Amino acid sequence: MTDFTTDNIDALRIESLGLPAGWRVSFCSDNVGRCHQLYINGRLSQWTQGPDQRTFRLSPGSGPRQIVVAAVDPPCKATDFSSRLPAEVRQPPWVYRPLVLRDGRYARGSRLALLGDHATGRLDERPLAVTEVWPEWAPRWAWGEDLFGHGGFGLDASGAPGFGAGCFGGLFGADEAALDLAASLAEEGTHTLVLRLLSPDGTFIDGPATTFVAHPPPAPPRSATAVAYDSDSQTLTLQIER
Repeated sequence: MTDFTTDNIDALRIESLGLPAGWRVSFCSDNVGRCHQLYINGRLSQWTQGPDQRTFRLSPGSGPRQIVVAAVDPPCKATDFSSRLPAEVRQPPWVYRPLVLRDGRYARGSRLALLGDHATGRLDERPLAVTEVWPEWAPRWAWGEDLFGHGGFGLDASGAPGFGAGCFGGLFGADEAALDLAASLAEEGTHTLVLRLLSPDGTFIDGPATTFVAHPPPAPPRSATAVAYDSDSQTLTLQIER
């Protein structure tokens, strides 16, 4: 098994670079000779190009983000090991991640959007996440879009992931890849979420609404000021403004 660890990694620091640059994430690691990966909200986001790199650049984004740095063997630096993270890290209680499979009934150019109400009861038309259903690099294995005669009649699914290699629920024996529509929800409470299929001609179809109870971490304080120090008890008193 490939060595994957989050041990011996400390001194994690995030430094603001201002907008639109984002943040610099730095860390210390005693995992000599290994590359490092950055996981955000339970998913692989970046990896170092060599064993000596100890920084990542984090772009601006909405919603809370949980960061984990892991060390792996260099040949596997781009391999997603999120399944080996603790359950509470793989699925933070403020991240909604629906399982949506590509469907051959949808034409190229179609997009899928995730809409939410920010726990207000009123759906916001500005999507939380949008993705193409069939990007140019994804084989759709419909008639004439794959190697003719290498699959079932009208399907030609020779380029499918294969049985057990994708998400179960696609064509039998082919499975399918899942679409990434994760949303980081910043508001505490019950959210109503809707998947919307956007067709190339501008029309759309909404799926059934679903609810998700989000528990995001508390917002960081606006300021923390030292107001008193007791040298006898070595107690520092802070005034925190939220």
